[in-house]
Amino acid sequence: FKLSELPELEELDESPSDTFTEQEEAMHEAQRTIIAKLRVRDPQGAWGEIQSSAKKWPSSLWALYLQWLASAQGLAESNEDALKFEKAYVEAGLGQSSAHLQYLYDLLAAGETATATKHAKSIFASALCTGRAEADGYMRLQWAQRCTMWGDVAEAQAQQDYIAEHKELLEDNNFRIDYNFQRAGLAIRKGESAEAVKIYEAMLKDERKVLDTDQFNQIQHALQFQRQAVEQWEEEQKFRKEDTEKTNPRLVIETEKGKIVVELFEDDAPNTTAALVKLAKDEFWDGLNFHRVEPNFVAQGGDPNGDGSGSPGWRLKSEISRRNHFRGTFAMARAQDPNSQGCQFYVCLSNNESVLSLSGKYVVAGRVIEGMDIADQLRVGDKIKTIRAENLRDHEYKPETLPE
Repeated sequence: FKLSELPELEELDESPSDTFTEQEEAMHEAQRTIIAKLRVRDPQGAWGEIQSSAKKWPSSLWALYLQWLASAQGLAESNEDALKFEKAYVEAGLGQSSAHLQYLYDLLAAGETATATKHAKSIFASALCTGRAEADGYMRLQWAQRCTMWGDVAEAQAQQDYIAEHKELLEDNNFRIDYNFQRAGLAIRKGESAEAVKIYEAMLKDERKVLDTDQFNQIQHALQFQRQAVEQWEEEQKFRKEDTEKTNPRLVIETEKGKIVVELFEDDAPNTTAALVKLAKDEFWDGLNFHRVEPNFVAQGGDPNGDGSGSPGWRLKSEISRRNHFRGTFAMARAQDPNSQGCQFYVCLSNNESVLSLSGKYVVAGRVIEGMDIADQLRVGDKIKTIRAENLRDHEYKPETLPE
């Protein structure tokens, strides 16, 4: 063995390891650049660097992860970009439940419900869940929770029913508690406050020993609002019985997703009703959109500016009445001034605390009598094709307005 017979160092210059090392260094430098741009609040610059990295190393899992992370953080230039990158990441064969759940949530938020459902089913049939009861139950419960938030109550109910049939899943205390919270949440989303009260009260009775302090306090807090909703709902039934004995105007809202019919409470908010009928007759809302949709809360539209800042050129005096807020309530949006109602309206999507807390603060103008399933499907940007008034009483609808 002679040292002189060893290969010269120069012969190793083309080693694949050197290329790999150079790529690693370049990727680390790109990562540092992205972090630096985010620190100086330059998301556009960070997104540009991420895009550049993805083009340089298209087969790198790191690049896929960067795009997914950027999508999850809202840095992508468009929602379509975000979903595309998230899809690429989860289809790279990764078993990360958090990535799948983020993708499912964003699909639902974009109104891609059918695609989300298809992807959820593929997860349940994959190695992530098959033969792994605990993981399967967890993913189904998380999927149900996202469906509840975005209004696919039928799918949420189907997953909860599946879990109820697999009682071995409910033997775990933590999972059972989460499951019961989700049951109550779905009841609230459907406007069934009495059912939510039953679930919460049963949890306090049957699960007291396993509830932690935060869970106990959360139930007590929720019960306060849901019991109040039950009482107010009993009063509302009396008012609705009165409504059946009178002629109340209706607004027929034709949207891209379908038709929503609203009964207006003319006797409780006569001037507001007059203004809404006038706007409908003037075709004021035709072609506008829903500019705000908060999951499990409200869908808001009717703004000519499309961003929440518009008005019809006048204001209305507040007509807060005996009518309270529930799922299906049709009410008037306003600014801080109580007498600033105009043309913007919202539909309540749930009986949760956020909705119930609006009672006594905003004018309830009516309720949805047809098309709540359509309201559940609304997303930001969905168009209002037309809004027409019908079933009017035999008098002129001329509102008294205040200067803007």
